[in-house]
Amino acid sequence: MTSFIPGAAEIDRYRLYALIEALETDLRNHIQHYLEADGVVDLGSYSDKAVTNRLNDPDAETAGAELVHYLDLGDEIDLLNERRELLPVDLGVALKRSTGALKGAVPARNRVMHFKPLLPDDLDRLLAALGEATAHGVPLPNVARISKAIHQDPDWSPSIPQHHLTDVARTLHNLPLPEYDETGLLGRRGDINRLRKLLTDARYPAITVLGPGGIGKTALAVQTLYDLADDPACPFDAILWTSLKTERLTASGIAQLRAPLTSFAEIVREIAEPLEEDFAGTIADLADVLEGLTVLLCVDNLETASGDEAIQLIEALPASTRFLFTSRVGLGQIERTLPIGPLDESYAVDLLRRTARARDLEALYAMQPEQATKVVRRLACNPLAIRWFVLSVEAGQRPEAILENQDDLLRFCVANVWDALTDEEREVAQAIFQLEHPVTVQELSLYLDAGPDELRRDVHGLQRRALVRSVALTADIGEAFVVTDTAARYIARFGPADTSGETIERKQRLINASEERRRLDEGRAPLAPATVFVINEVDQPAALVLRDALHALRRLRRGPEGFETCLGMVDQAAELSPGYFEVERVRGFILANAGRSAAATVAYRRALEQAPDDLHRARVAHIFAGHLARNEGESAEALTHARFADQILDTVETSVQVAALHMFLGELDTAISMLEPLVATATGKPQRIAATQMMEARRRRAEILAREAASPRQAIEECCNAADLGASFLRVGISDTRMIETTAECIQEGLAIAVRATSRTKLRHVLDRLLALAIEHREALQYANSYAGIVQRASALLELEGADSPHRTRLVDLLDGQIDEGPQAAGTRSLGSIKDLTKGKPFGFISSALGDVFFHFTAVKPRNNLLFMKRGAAVAFNAEPGPRGMRATYVSLAPGTEADAAALKGRQVEVVKREPGRNFGFAVDSYTGLDVYLSARIFEDRRDWNSVSVGARLVVDLELDGTEKARALVRSATFDKRDASQRRPRRATRQRGNPK
Repeated sequence: MTSFIPGAAEIDRYRLYALIEALETDLRNHIQHYLEADGVVDLGSYSDKAVTNRLNDPDAETAGAELVHYLDLGDEIDLLNERRELLPVDLGVALKRSTGALKGAVPARNRVMHFKPLLPDDLDRLLAALGEATAHGVPLPNVARISKAIHQDPDWSPSIPQHHLTDVARTLHNLPLPEYDETGLLGRRGDINRLRKLLTDARYPAITVLGPGGIGKTALAVQTLYDLADDPACPFDAILWTSLKTERLTASGIAQLRAPLTSFAEIVREIAEPLEEDFAGTIADLADVLEGLTVLLCVDNLETASGDEAIQLIEALPASTRFLFTSRVGLGQIERTLPIGPLDESYAVDLLRRTARARDLEALYAMQPEQATKVVRRLACNPLAIRWFVLSVEAGQRPEAILENQDDLLRFCVANVWDALTDEEREVAQAIFQLEHPVTVQELSLYLDAGPDELRRDVHGLQRRALVRSVALTADIGEAFVVTDTAARYIARFGPADTSGETIERKQRLINASEERRRLDEGRAPLAPATVFVINEVDQPAALVLRDALHALRRLRRGPEGFETCLGMVDQAAELSPGYFEVERVRGFILANAGRSAAATVAYRRALEQAPDDLHRARVAHIFAGHLARNEGESAEALTHARFADQILDTVETSVQVAALHMFLGELDTAISMLEPLVATATGKPQRIAATQMMEARRRRAEILAREAASPRQAIEECCNAADLGASFLRVGISDTRMIETTAECIQEGLAIAVRATSRTKLRHVLDRLLALAIEHREALQYANSYAGIVQRASALLELEGADSPHRTRLVDLLDGQIDEGPQAAGTRSLGSIKDLTKGKPFGFISSALGDVFFHFTAVKPRNNLLFMKRGAAVAFNAEPGPRGMRATYVSLAPGTEADAAALKGRQVEVVKREPGRNFGFAVDSYTGLDVYLSARIFEDRRDWNSVSVGARLVVDLELDGTEKARALVRSATFDKRDASQRRPRRATRQRGNPK
């Protein structure tokens, strides 16, 4: 027999109610027709229940209905089956075959007839039971009549008495009539259980179901409250519901609701009506009504009202009143929140198929699984979005067009919440969106001009509005944040069209580059003070700030303001990552550079305490040991820390530090014995460091041998051995500034010992060896600061030994023409003063007892003495006849004359070499022709270096570098005002927020 039952697409809640009522009527008619005897139907054990049902019927007295009319569906089926022998055979057989399906539909029938929320399979189960009964041949004329009306008139709707629309529950409530749902509440069973547990826990006076628009907060709350109201253990005397919803989303757009309630003052009456029908009072009057009752007060769509009003309501009502809110925005600490997220993909696909089937949209219902998954992902697995999509397709829109343009959906779900944000909260949300990865508050502070506390407040505000969610990265890192899918789509579509995104991208590139360099430093120079280690990702922002502070330390002028700027950056890093050990370690380094040694020591000790493990504690100990030895003079304590570092790290550098500290403590033999194997086995820079320390230790031992052992030959031999070690590196082309300087110091010390020796008879061999080393490497050594001392001591030695010196040839060779071979070179030098120097001319005149004596700049030894020679300066010189009169040779400042440091300030130089793309060049001093080394760091603004070309004239401060050259001081250069063509053109002012 063919079933005439309507399909799901033709059904709404009221039609389903009518079909079930028709089924019950047909079954009651069969009972009356076949089971009646003498005008009476014996209900047997079902009579008591029927009587109870009639007593609860408000229309029982006027309806005059017989008791059989108060049987429930399950009782009707059971009664007919128990008396099946009284039924016609065909009816009995058909009823028997249909009983399983009909009985299985009874729970669903109860939810429909009592207007409770439906479960996902309720519709299928009820329609299947009706279809099976008609297919087996159970006569159901009233069901057939209702089905015909549904088929014939799509707009037909049955009339249902008002009191039938009210749920009969154990707890008094005014919960809304659930909108008929073709699918039931899918995928929320876990959320229902969690919410019910919170509601029955008296510790939580206020609970907020929190989530973005359309996620299903209202449906979840209604379903849970209906279940709770039916529970005999429900802790509430009443459940009171009201809604502040102002709009709804339809296939044609966002529709405003008629006369929506928008404040608590307007809903007081609605709240109190179930308890006091004619209530018309205030919130204070409502408090009187609720006094003595345990009430659950439920407010839907709280975000449309003021949070302050909600808090005032909570405070005004009795303590026995509990609160449940649904909202896109939380209240804060006063509540316990239950965040609701998107559906799992499997449930989202199920919802799509069920909704499409209920709307008779075969193309959507039969969609391939992969395609259905893609659709729900595009809709962010949002239940409202899925239903809106199906309704829009039903309305004739193309699915592809709907997925491409979700503007109405986004505005409905997000716009009112977004508009209520502060400017700062919007800026934070956009930054998190732009970064496209989980972002910590510390990282945000690098991109936005705000501190961590302000940013935490803004992030928590976004969390309360379900625009941002937290992501647990690791136990060490804690919370990071991402924007929710819905918020991300809203920002992408409706975010402000400004340059903030470009600024974030630009900063991100700079930060990523800095982080890459920091990681390279970790591997390349792990013990360097400028290397900052990161233990976990949450410390990365602070590490980058610390690197900036260390770089600023090199860039800024050394002075109180510069150091305070650097320390301010360290404070910023401390705020980002409290307890991060590198903060105190870098603070100690900067304080030490500022000359605040005691404060630096305190900071280093804190860094040792905060270091997370021995590995990082050893690195701090290594740097701290250097500070104690250099700045505090605490070599003994420094040695303790250095030994610990060497024990843990076991590197050449840590071993060299231990040896150096033994040397500072006077334990030279120990130091040398430690350094010898390191020099022999190490390579690269560690080997050069070990060799340099070895040379220094031998030089110090030479001092002791000369002073205490009175053994100048042995002392000079020690100097020779040390210098020869440095020379071994120079011979293979290794140029290390510190090693060259130490080599020069060793040669200078050996010559000084020779000068002081009372007898040099036994020194000939070692002195010859020492001078040979000095001559061999003169080209490299002349750039050492100690080279002037070598020249002075060589000159003194030559004067002491006179013309018969066995070392005269080597000494003259070493001095390279700085003495004259004539009688005057070995005899008396003349004294005089500079009479005249002409700018741009490489010569001048000396006024002396010999008259005006001409001298050429090449006769000045050492050449940098030219910087101090001005009119009236006292000089010493040798003289010889020249083509036009007396000519001076070997000109130097007169003995006892102190160099005037002011002469090095404000020197005019002209650039003679500058290669594009290189950060260094050379110039000559305009008055003396002395070579001057330049670097890009000589300018306050390093961009000025790009405007420097050959021929440019600069004004710089100088420092001496050896005897023949000078170096321009960092941040001392300006363009010569008389050379305006070389000045850098004015640049546009940086926009606020751009990275420096």
